[in-house]
This record gives sequence, C-alpha cells and structure tokens, in this order.
Amino acid sequence: MTQTPFTIAGGYLGGVEYTRQYYRPLTGGIQILAYIEDSTAVIPGGYCTLGYPVEDGLFIRGVITAGHCSLFYYSPGNITYNRIHVYQPEYPYYIGHPSFVNLSADVMFIPYSDTSPVLLFYTGLQLRQVPIADYVPWDTLKFLFESGLLREDTPIYKTGRSTGSTWGYIYSFYTYGIASARDWRNQSVIYIMHYIIAADYPSAGGDSGSPVFFFWGDNPCTAEATLIGHHYGRASGYAWVISVSAVIESGFRPRMINP
Repeated sequence: MTQTPFTIAGGYLGGVEYTRQYYRPLTGGIQILAYIEDSTAVIPGGYCTLGYPVEDGLFIRGVITAGHCSLFYYSPGNITYNRIHVYQPEYPYYIGHPSFVNLSADVMFIPYSDTSPVLLFYTGLQLRQVPIADYVPWDTLKFLFESGLLREDTPIYKTGRSTGSTWGYIYSFYTYGIASARDWRNQSVIYIMHYIIAADYPSAGGDSGSPVFFFWGDNPCTAEATLIGHHYGRASGYAWVISVSAVIESGFRPRMINP
C-alpha cells in the first residue's frame, strides 16, 4: 500500500439530474436499473451507474458497470445472466442483459452496439460529454503518483446517478482488497478484488460503476478525459476505484475517441 502524507476532503459539482435521463448512444456516467426474472415474478433490483464503453476480444461493443451490482440479481447456479434485465435510465427502456460478470474485477459487461466513448461530466456550470482520450493502468498510475509526475493535488473526478459529478484526491493503492455484499436472496458473499485505488471524492449508494477519470493539467471545462477506472463503493471512509487494469485482464478494452 502507498499513502499520501495528507488527505483533503473532495467536493460536489452537481448535475445529478442529467445522469438520470435517457441516453442513446450509451455513455459513461448514466443511470441504469436492473430486474431479475425468477420462476414466479419479475423483481426490481437496485440502481447503478454505467462505467464506460468497452469492447471484448471479438470486437463486440458494450458497456461495463460494477460487478457487485449483479449481486442484487445473480446467484451462481440459480439465476442465469439472460434472466437479468437491464434498463437505461429505467423501465421500460431496455438495453439488454449481461454476458459476463467477474467479481474480482468488479465488472459486469452488457453488450450493446450503440455506445460512444465519452463520459458525462458536470463542471459546476455546464454539462459536458467528455471524450475519453486515454486510460492509465494501475501500475503506471501508481508510478506516476509515487514519482511526482502526477501531483498529489491533481483532482480526480467521478460521475454517478446518486451524487452527480464529484472530485477528490488519490490517497492510496492496493493490489487487492476483501469485499462483502449480499445477493438477491440476502445471503452474504465475500470475494477478493484486485487493482484498487483509494480516493476521497464524495459518493453514495447507486454510484457503483461510475467512471473515474482526471484531466492532464488542463481545464476540465474543455479537456479530454484520462480514464482511471470505475467506482466500487466506500471502505474506511474512502472511495474505492477499480482500475482499468482489472477490466483489461477480464478481456475488455476501454474504447477511446481516437483508438
């Protein structure tokens, strides 16, 4: 683990209302809702946030969100992926069902062809759909941070359906962390996640899956985004970010505006 010698509480920029609107093509930072179909009924699940557009090794396009969002609906051996129905922003605007879940990467992949490599971001004054120019793997980001090439006071941002766009600072890096949650049957599930970045931006339930990114020393009102990963949740007072490295090792490549 690497820690900064100080922590500074982040802040809110706003824009919650924009995250809950209907978007096509799909982008990062917008609300989704999932339902599970069991043998007797269709059961509403919880809200989450789309992370960012990706494509798999066969160039199938789609979007990722937090894998633990599937715990509301998925229990191995009981519910199959094609019985999880995902909507954006909510019912009845159907986008599909996941084809892949990996809890160690906290990733759920939803195939969907109509996507755009941009992230929703509210600057505090205006709404932007920020192009994804690049992404930084976990080990590279850790090196930049420890070497001082990326300043400790460089803000990072996230956009989620519960708290909108917020900002904060990186606090530490973890190669792995132990997480627990409850599935749709209210049974406890414990799993180990990899490539975690701890930060102090504000977040709340429903922000799971939100894209996390920064701007290379440029004005966030005009600059393109460098992707770090997606939001998992909070632990010990900090937000946990799952690095793009975990998603890449699961077989998915983030899409950029100029690949």
